[in-house]
Amino acid sequence: MLKSPGQPVAVKWKPVAVLVSILIIGYVLVADVLVVDTDVHEHEGPVSLQSEDERAHDAHDGGAVAAQSAGHIGQYERQQSEKAMQLIAKADEGIADHKKQLEAVNRQLDELRQSRGKVQKDTELAQHELARVKRQLKALQDKNDQMKGSLKDTAMNNANSNNAVNGLNNALGKVQVGSDNSNRGAGAGHQNPSNVKAAKDLSAAERKRLEDESYKRHAFNQYLSSQLSVHRDIPDTRSGSCKGIKYPSKLPPATVIICFVNEAWSTLMRTLWSVLDRSPEHLLKEVILLDDSSDADWLQGPLDEEMKSLPSKVKLVRSSKRLGLIRARLLGAEHATAEYMIFLDSHCEANVGWLEPLMAWMAEDKRRVVCPTIDRIDSHSMGYFGGGGSAIGTFHWTLDFTWTYAASPDPTKALKSPTMAGGLFGINRDYFYELGSYDEGMDGWGGENIEMSFRIWQCGGQLHIIPCSRVGHIFRDSHPYTIPNSTINETFLKNSIRVAEVWMDDYKEIFYDIKPAARLVDIGDTSSRKQLRQKLNCHNFQWYMDNVVPGKLVPNAAFVKFKGQIKNELNVCMDKGASSLAYMCHPPKIQSISQAFWLTTNNEIRHVWDMCVNVMGGRVSLGGCGPSSKVWSYDPSSHEIKASGKCLTGYQSQMRLEECNHEQAQRFSFTGVMNG
Repeated sequence: MLKSPGQPVAVKWKPVAVLVSILIIGYVLVADVLVVDTDVHEHEGPVSLQSEDERAHDAHDGGAVAAQSAGHIGQYERQQSEKAMQLIAKADEGIADHKKQLEAVNRQLDELRQSRGKVQKDTELAQHELARVKRQLKALQDKNDQMKGSLKDTAMNNANSNNAVNGLNNALGKVQVGSDNSNRGAGAGHQNPSNVKAAKDLSAAERKRLEDESYKRHAFNQYLSSQLSVHRDIPDTRSGSCKGIKYPSKLPPATVIICFVNEAWSTLMRTLWSVLDRSPEHLLKEVILLDDSSDADWLQGPLDEEMKSLPSKVKLVRSSKRLGLIRARLLGAEHATAEYMIFLDSHCEANVGWLEPLMAWMAEDKRRVVCPTIDRIDSHSMGYFGGGGSAIGTFHWTLDFTWTYAASPDPTKALKSPTMAGGLFGINRDYFYELGSYDEGMDGWGGENIEMSFRIWQCGGQLHIIPCSRVGHIFRDSHPYTIPNSTINETFLKNSIRVAEVWMDDYKEIFYDIKPAARLVDIGDTSSRKQLRQKLNCHNFQWYMDNVVPGKLVPNAAFVKFKGQIKNELNVCMDKGASSLAYMCHPPKIQSISQAFWLTTNNEIRHVWDMCVNVMGGRVSLGGCGPSSKVWSYDPSSHEIKASGKCLTGYQSQMRLEECNHEQAQRFSFTGVMNG
């Protein structure tokens, strides 16, 4: 290696000594040969004074001597040559040993450089974490001081009130509990001791109150979530076969896009850190946090401050106005710089090895759209539970998403999925735009996942669920946010009608039969989406039915004998939403599918969400469709619905089978009109 001027040169003496030894040996050999040649020719002279006989005699003796001398000389040369070769071999061995030593030293230097780089990186991270913790503690102290001042009188009467107020703020997401990244060094699952103490200080009744308050605000137990580390351990739910798979070392990186609006601090940070903690560095180019105009105070200044301590690959993009999930994702895609994009909801937890199988499958064909297998995070206990490894997406004729199961002998094989849930998926960025991104005529949230699923399959793409990729998701019972100038149900209906009109051809009539009021909804202009379908030369919906969901039940006139509300003379209807299956009949002005049923040619009472009324003894219940559900008959003249020789009887308290007595509770009719 060249040295800088003035820098001392370290001389390697061992190779120099070996070279000098070789030169000395060579010099000795040459000198010996020269001496021997002089001895052989010393009797020769310019004039011969001997007689003929003397010369003949001497010639005889001289030839013998010469021959003898030549033999000695050859033997001597061979001996010297062998010695030289031995010395050269030893020199070679010395050189080889020296090379090995140099290689070992170089390896040690490489290891030291790597260790030095890691130490520097860990040091920088620790410094960032320490600075963030100090800022967070200062902010918490200031907030506590403010609370103490405003609640001084109450605190005098109730020594625990300050803890309760702090706990309530935690439940509402305002105190950044659980985001203390200083617990990275303590290992995943470590809790901030102050958080544990606050929880222990609360009575069971007070804790329950705080949990209930947080559930009302976020539709999950945010108070409990706030007590958990953002780096908590979760079970590795992959099949054992997945864990031994070696993925290509060179895969394209991805941009992860997390859209949120007024998300609780603990779940947003846990989503982010699960991605950072469990993604290979070279596969994660950036994470975009897309704020859809949140107004929660903990997502204003505190989030801006938090960004200062997060890795540089985390970027915050804020929308100045409320966009809704669909348009927010479009904004996120505009800021993405990686070749592939992965969209995640803001209340997820990426599991071990989640990213590699997604990228490996997509990298083989840019038309492949992928979804991880979605594990369940319980909204009450915050427990993490593995999802079904063979679950795939499909749809009801109401255009609601639902799950079904596809038996697969290989737990690592990608599963062809007719639809996707929509919250978690990956796609090539160029293909996303080639395929038409999202329907910008849709509003808010809902229906966009079914539209994209139909479009992917009908226009030449593929949609798969990857069993070896696992991501947990909090499935909430309700939606804690609102849609500007609309409601969740209204936007979902409008979006679903656009799906039916653009992609379903004549099959849209099944949708309208279930939801007749949908025909009256203004859905805006769909001409651009129909032009997109023509431009992409997409298949018709019959192709989708034949090739993507073969065997799917089609509730046409040949299959459905009676339909509508199942209503008796007491104005009691069969209702999917009631645990007893009995509820007062909805008037026509109420749009609901909970009382929408078919009586089929299979002798089933089937709800439009593909569930059937089953008979077990004298009890009736709603469940799967099978042998115990194919038992029903209806007599329009007597208005009796029978199974096992008994009559369906409906009271406000419940539906059950009883002996037939022709009472009003047993006299049913199908209204013939769905009220969805």
